[in-house]
Amino acid sequence: MEARQASTSTEIGGLNTSVKALRSESTESMLELGSLLKSIQDPLTRSMVQISALSESVVGGADKQERQEILRWLSNIQFINETLRHPNAAPIACFYCGRSSAEPQRSDATEVLRAILKQLMCCDPKWQIDSTVAKEYKSRKQEAEKDESDIARLDIDETTQKIIDITAKPPTTIFIDALDECWPEERYRLLRALDILLDESVHLVKVFVSSRDNMDIVIKLQQNPNIYINIKDNKIDIDKFARVEVEKAIRNGRLLNGQVTSELQNHITTSLQEKANGMLEEDLRHELQRLPRSLDEMYSLILDKTLHMERFGLTVAEMALRWLLYAIEAGSMITRALCAAASSMKSCDLSIQNILDTCSNLVSYDKRTDTFRFAHLSVREFLESKPGYGRGEATISILKVLNKGKLGEQSIIGHLRYRKWCRHVPELLSLKTYALRYWAYHFNTLDEQNKRIFLSMI
Repeated sequence: MEARQASTSTEIGGLNTSVKALRSESTESMLELGSLLKSIQDPLTRSMVQISALSESVVGGADKQERQEILRWLSNIQFINETLRHPNAAPIACFYCGRSSAEPQRSDATEVLRAILKQLMCCDPKWQIDSTVAKEYKSRKQEAEKDESDIARLDIDETTQKIIDITAKPPTTIFIDALDECWPEERYRLLRALDILLDESVHLVKVFVSSRDNMDIVIKLQQNPNIYINIKDNKIDIDKFARVEVEKAIRNGRLLNGQVTSELQNHITTSLQEKANGMLEEDLRHELQRLPRSLDEMYSLILDKTLHMERFGLTVAEMALRWLLYAIEAGSMITRALCAAASSMKSCDLSIQNILDTCSNLVSYDKRTDTFRFAHLSVREFLESKPGYGRGEATISILKVLNKGKLGEQSIIGHLRYRKWCRHVPELLSLKTYALRYWAYHFNTLDEQNKRIFLSMI
């Protein structure tokens, strides 16, 4: 019995030793297996990262340079990208329409939608270009390279569809300001595209539109669910704005040099609140009793005021207004140079504020784009119907300044060509550049009779 127990103990001891050896081998095997898996996993992970990066490059629009090319191809209209400040915000696109010869794309329906598409694509915090847009650009670029032509751009239907594709995921908000400043034919195309966008978008899309009550716009917007806001809905805001602005004008000395009694201040504020588009003349009490009843009446009063300015102010005002009607570019530098040349003064002596003052609020200045604009489309429409501001007469006056305006005894172009010192005067150089680039364009916009009139003057 004792011998059997000893044998059993020996067997158990051997078994324990075998188990320990097996555990040791198992641990070593596990470690070896883990090391092997890691050696396999690391290159797999690197490969996945490389494939992902390659995929993003191919599908998402490739490198930074190509992204910029695609965005320029979509639209050359600049905008402020709020995504940088609010990366988690829902996509928003804003566009201000405008009828101006300097920015004709702002009244073109297709250009409006292209600019909106561009902004929505830039709402991606990773700055990834939509894959379908990137592929479309590459395909059209390849086609253009075959015959060295320009890359064909998206038409209005294609652009609308791209916007629908992009808005399929997050809720999107689109703001269109001053829709009435688009040409009537373009308004119809833009409103039709917005109809399609609202009807076919998978996700929620909100469109905010500000406009005058043009009949075609009102009728079209009534066909969709909408919330209509008119001047009566924000009367409290208008009243507050009038009160604050009058107080500010008095405090800054812009109104009667700040010498305004409380009674007169209240009278001015109340009159402005009641008529909203009021105008202040020299005799405030008298003029406030007969505030103009329409925009045309108000603009006529302003235009009449310019006729009573001294020669310098009248010349600057007339040239600035004619220039904004028909210029290709309306930057502050070229506008100042042209108005200064028309009034026979140095452009460095004519400031932005001088032009704004002589034009008496018919013109505004956009500091962000360094551009002059009419205060409203209605100003342009008003001037186009007035003698002296039709295309023929206004263009002739512009051409005379470009061609024969005097700086000393020489014409602008001649002066700029032969006087080396003018290289240090950027306003003069901008005028030279504009004259050489666009003189023929302005001349060719004249009818035959006006061409003969102009040629007889030079």
